[in-house]
Amino acid sequence: MSTDYQPPSASVPFLRIHHDEEFEVYETEAPANACDRSLSDRSLLSEFFDQFFVPCWLLGRPKPASPKTVLSYTETIRWWGEATGDPPLTHITDLVVSEFIGSLLTARAGRIGQQLSPSTVAKHLRQLRTLLAQTGPRTSFTPRSQGILAHAPYVEVPSPPSIIRCGDFTDEEFARLLVASRVMTGPRLDGVEPAAWWNALLLLIYWTGLRKQTYLGLEWTMLVEDYFEIPCRIMKGGKPFVQYVHPEVVAAIEAIWTPRLLIFEFPHSDRWFHRQWQRLRNEAGLKGREYLYRSGHAVRKTHVTEIARDDQVAAQVSAGHKAFDTTTRFYVNRRVREDGDRQIRKEAILRMRSPSTFQPNRDEG
Repeated sequence: MSTDYQPPSASVPFLRIHHDEEFEVYETEAPANACDRSLSDRSLLSEFFDQFFVPCWLLGRPKPASPKTVLSYTETIRWWGEATGDPPLTHITDLVVSEFIGSLLTARAGRIGQQLSPSTVAKHLRQLRTLLAQTGPRTSFTPRSQGILAHAPYVEVPSPPSIIRCGDFTDEEFARLLVASRVMTGPRLDGVEPAAWWNALLLLIYWTGLRKQTYLGLEWTMLVEDYFEIPCRIMKGGKPFVQYVHPEVVAAIEAIWTPRLLIFEFPHSDRWFHRQWQRLRNEAGLKGREYLYRSGHAVRKTHVTEIARDDQVAAQVSAGHKAFDTTTRFYVNRRVREDGDRQIRKEAILRMRSPSTFQPNRDEG
């Protein structure tokens, strides 16, 4: 890879990152009228990214992309520039794209120069494909494309190798997590015991099944008696939501109250948060390879599975999935799902009419 490429300075104002050893703040800001700048097939992909894609496609929609999404695309543009020299749009051919794919497969990053994982390579290629698609003609799949190129270059994304799919926690495993939460030493917030913070978080996810972006964005003002009135800005679907809160959760949350904005505030980075989940699992004795990816999302699956024991449709509603198949295939424990399917079939068969009640039409023959 070339090392003399420097990303255009225009990329910087859209994303400001303040960080120290364990603290990161991401902010995005779209400059006024950025979408009105002229672009042509002689423009560089980095210019298209700065002048259209970020301000108009990522940030100029009813629900803007998160700052971390902007950062992720910015990293893709950086890799693109280092590998290809950032040629004009009209010079981006299949060969150039192939060279970029090859450079990613051999690239090394980080302080110790680790090779990019297959999942990271696939992420950058998906993002490049999305970016290039906006340079081509408008279609039903790309209604905001700019029509700069007659045919947008296509990027084939290899399928990364399968990984261990995150499962749920059994009753015994979740009980061990609750016990292990008593020895947690972070986050460090004035007036809040880390053990109580983790206990409240575990109980909240178990009883509600909320996603990470939602439970980490909960504010004290959103809790009204025994309901959370959740705004669209922290919901995946972009719609406001009212979530019933079990009394056990209310009591646990009240135990960590101090005058602060966020209920589950933690003055650290996402990496710290993942490390703390790993420590929690280790303290609970859940150290096998099968537990490698289990954290808050596994507790969410435990919530969905528990509801599905009695009602699989209610489990879909609680999970917030549009497709019933998503809930049953990827969230509900297989044994519980199969037991539920057997019960549904049994009840459906018992509701069928018996052939003994059928009567022939005696007027015929």
